[in-house]
Amino acid sequence: MKSKSWIYILIIAVLLLVASVLLLRQPILDFVVNKAKEKFKDKFDVELKIRDAGFASIRDVYFTDVSLVPANGDTLLKVKSVYARINLAKLLRLKVGFRELVIDTSHLSLVKRESSDNFSFLSNEKKLLILIRFNRKTQPIIGIDS
Repeated sequence: MKSKSWIYILIIAVLLLVASVLLLRQPILDFVVNKAKEKFKDKFDVELKIRDAGFASIRDVYFTDVSLVPANGDTLLKVKSVYARINLAKLLRLKVGFRELVIDTSHLSLVKRESSDNFSFLSNEKKLLILIRFNRKTQPIIGIDS
């Protein structure tokens, strides 16, 4: 009898843990998105705008109407939607970790004027690596490591 009660307690504990993760993942994602916005603002002086962020499935998140706008410049990047495969363990540790990003309808605008431009913050930051590759369907997949 005691062994059966321990099994029931263990099953209930696991179910509660899974339910907690599923219920708390959206607030955690919102926190991580706001943290990323602050980091872009503090580190690069660029405003990261995201209209909506949520979960498309258990491991996939989506972002709609994403844009990067430098402080004193024109919009650098506009993206209609981004789907990202994430590591839930990293998200629970409040870290951003994308395994891959699938970007739909993007517009990159590099503007250089006599006294300013909207992309010089990229060349000043040595830690930013932008990796572009194409998958089998020739859809661009961009990963950003920092």
